Amino acid sequence: MDTLRGTAILLLILWHASSIPVRFGFDMPTWLFLLNEAFLPWRMPTLMFLSGLLLAGSLRKPAPVYLVGKVKNLLWPYALWAAVYLSLFPGAGEAIDDPMSWFGAGYLWFILYLFAYYLVAPLVVRAPWWIALPAFAVGAILIPHPSPQKICFFAVFFFAGHYARTLIPAVLNASRASIGAVAFVAASFTAASVTLSAVTGRHFFEFAPASIVFVLALIALSVRAAHALGRRASKSALDRGIAWIGRNSVVFYLTHFPLMIVACVVARQTAGALGLWIVGVCCAVALLGGIPLALANGHWSVSWLFRAPRLPRGRSHLIATHRPAVGGDV
Repeated sequence: MDTLRGTAILLLILWHASSIPVRFGFDMPTWLFLLNEAFLPWRMPTLMFLSGLLLAGSLRKPAPVYLVGKVKNLLWPYALWAAVYLSLFPGAGEAIDDPMSWFGAGYLWFILYLFAYYLVAPLVVRAPWWIALPAFAVGAILIPHPSPQKICFFAVFFFAGHYARTLIPAVLNASRASIGAVAFVAASFTAASVTLSAVTGRHFFEFAPASIVFVLALIALSVRAAHALGRRASKSALDRGIAWIGRNSVVFYLTHFPLMIVACVVARQTAGALGLWIVGVCCAVALLGGIPLALANGHWSVSWLFRAPRLPRGRSHLIATHRPAVGGDV
């Protein structure tokens, strides 16, 4: 799971490293856009799916512990970093004094969606998968407003992770013929996604309910691949690094976007001819800025940036003290 989560975070960093500079007048080549498009259907749904895999463990906690944990590890960092984002880097139509801007502010929508899913999860999981998942898929199709539609779309993957947790052994032990068939379907979908995005110049399958089955196939393949990688007797430094980023993904997720914007502002004022190198600069800034914060995340002077401070002694027993990853057991 750490490897998958770390891979998704790195791909997200690559996407923002090539999309944020466009806001500041940097031109990006078509090939880089299409490279990102190849992974667009997989990135965020996979993070949602991994979150759902751990939902059952969270639900075994007493209700007060469950709720306080979500406020501490999701709502707190969302509110804190949304305030930073809306104060310094608001997007189009966003303002810190507009209450609606606080719902899914900028790049932070993923954190808020997770909080919403955890709130409704105790009720949703009482229904069988063949009711819950189609219901969310229908909502993604029929709801006309883009925000609720997007919430329903990603809810499919979050709760699919919960319902599919008992199917993981079957995926890991599936025959080569079965994996080959799934790989063919997933590869065909990816090729179609990239081709249609190239023709239309937009994210063709972004938040598209028609892509759900194909994206689940991609996730199943990635689970199988990550398991095979994890069984290797000795992992490379790269493998260990990706897994470490996955374990600390909350830090990299929350910090990478503001760091990249600062990098773009400085680059535009001091090195306007940087060109495509701005992508590498943004990636480096996101990683080099996130690594020390992740290393120091266990200390109170840094930890408050990513989870609420502990309650006074005597009440702190209500809250789990481990560090969650984005999409982890929070």
